[in-house]
Order: sequence, then structure tokens, then C-alpha cells
Amino acid sequence: EEIRSNMAIHGTWDDHDYGLNDGGVEFSAKDGSQQLLLDFLGVSADSERRERQGVYYSERLNHQEGSINLIVHDTRYFRTALTPSEDPEKRYQPNPYGEGTILGEEQWQWLENELNTSDADFNIVHENADLAITKDDGESVVVAGDGVTYTYTITVTNLGASDADGVV
Repeated sequence: EEIRSNMAIHGTWDDHDYGLNDGGVEFSAKDGSQQLLLDFLGVSADSERRERQGVYYSERLNHQEGSINLIVHDTRYFRTALTPSEDPEKRYQPNPYGEGTILGEEQWQWLENELNTSDADFNIVHENADLAITKDDGESVVVAGDGVTYTYTITVTNLGASDADGVV
């Protein structure tokens, strides 16, 4: 309680906070879970965050070094349900290419507006899903301890490129 009274707490949820393991748009109790999370975070009863779907938000933080626009996503409320894997060794498999969403259309529009209209010195985007990372050594089989040195190429691809200025 002492910590809560002396500092702001910022947060979003993941599946265990959300209420359904690996849950997304299909979770029927998400609206109730949203209100409980907002209660925990100390969000006022009259906040617009209590009226909209999802727990995404932004908050302006001012510091002697400059202003910060803290942008926090909700990667559960709108996320397309996961596709069970046909491979018994895996829980899920990718959806067909181009199908599905993590943020949903409403949140994407909100995010674009936040970035395009922000006059903060810095925009800090809480991000947890917008990068694709691949690793390749050019070999199909690598044997540990075979005495061969392999060189790996790691490629990081930004799947959400933006022309917005001042984004960290």
C-alpha cells in the first residue's frame, strides 16, 4: 500500500492476468477481468479506460529532461484466437498468412493517432509482439561437438514500420 501511495503504477495484462491461459478475443469474461485489472491499477471510476474495450492507454510523463508519452498496448482483448497445432509436439500453429490480429482495428487506429499527434520529446511504446526474429546458419543439420565452427545470421524484421517521429 505504501508503494501505491508514493508512485504511479503502470501496467497491462498477459494471459494469467487476463483470466484465460493463452486467451484472446474468445474469452467471454474479458470485460469483467478488465474492470478488475483497472481496479488493481488504481484507475479512477470515471476514467475513459473503463468505458472502452481493452486496457490500452497512454500517459504523459514530464521530467526535467523532457516529456514522455508512455504508450501501453493490450495484446489480449482483441487478439485472434490461437489455432491448435496439428503437430502433437506443439500446442499452437500459425494462422494462415495474413489472417488474425493482435491489437484489433480500433486499437491500431488509436495507436497510429497517438504516435502521429504526440508532441512529447519521447514516445515509449510498450511492445511485446511486433518483431520477427530468425536465425540461420545455412546448414540443415548441426552436430554439437563436431569441431566445425558455424556462423549464424540473425535477422530482426520490424513488422510494424512507422513514419512517426520520436518513437523509442
